[in-house]
Amino acid sequence: MQFSTNIEGIEFQIVVERDDQYKSFSPLSSYTIQDLDDLREDLIRIYSIEVTSTKDGVSLKHYIPGVLMSADEEEISEELEDAMADFGIVDHVLKHWNLHDSNNLKPEWAKVE
Repeated sequence: MQFSTNIEGIEFQIVVERDDQYKSFSPLSSYTIQDLDDLREDLIRIYSIEVTSTKDGVSLKHYIPGVLMSADEEEISEELEDAMADFGIVDHVLKHWNLHDSNNLKPEWAKVE
């Protein structure tokens, strides 16, 4: 499934794909018992989200694996907004663009004052 939007002058191309091959390093710490039950009952599935953000002809790619969303793909478009917020994807992409656009190649957490 593909979606697109524009945020703060940056074009976001979002691809959501079912990821049957994804294996969590630690499923009990990554997912709740209810999540694991829902996975077994095929109520939810594991997806990967790939975001390509483009600004002034330059593109950055961001990949988020292991996202739980509905098994009913018609509900994905509604759930995607929540997943993007829960994982902080938009904020993460915007921070990468701020770093890309600045002359300082150090991330904010590495700055010494």
